[in-house]
Amino acid sequence: MLQFRKVVMDKYINIQGDYKSIIHSPNPLIPPIFASDENTCCLEWNTAMEKITGWTRGEVMGKMLVGEVFGGCCQLKGPDALTKFMIVLHNAIGGQDTDKSPLSFFDRNGKYVQALVTANKRVNMEGEIIGAFCFLQIASNELQHALKVQRQQEKKCFERMKRGCLHLPGNKESFKRYTLYQLAFGEHGLD
Repeated sequence: MLQFRKVVMDKYINIQGDYKSIIHSPNPLIPPIFASDENTCCLEWNTAMEKITGWTRGEVMGKMLVGEVFGGCCQLKGPDALTKFMIVLHNAIGGQDTDKSPLSFFDRNGKYVQALVTANKRVNMEGEIIGAFCFLQIASNELQHALKVQRQQEKKCFERMKRGCLHLPGNKESFKRYTLYQLAFGEHGLD
């Protein structure tokens, strides 16, 4: 039994070393990565995050990702953006992963950065959720254009649905519920 435990611990230490070397690699193929504990305090901030935000690991470690880092250091475009990011982060901590949710912010120098955030739950060796692990995909000009076109099409469809829905008997209540959803999660869901 003692030998088995030693083998498991050795594998864990090797994996942990691999993890740290990947996370802190200056290799441009490694995406911007950050992680939080279950209270959304920043536990990880890799070199790529430093490059795109202008904020060093030491400056953000231990700060609340919602409000202090994103919303403070990295200004967001209003309270709706902060709320949407908070939902994405808390969903991951609650066990619901989010893939490619828009996250736009201003870096330390005031440059506007458009990205997609993927948030996954962080688990310990026992499988318990202990926070969130997130990485950013910086939106290329082509992707930004495609997202803009998609939002415009969604807006047109929403307007058509709204006009058609209000003219049908009994549908006004359904439309009110849908509108409340839109108010809670933004005009186009969690973008």
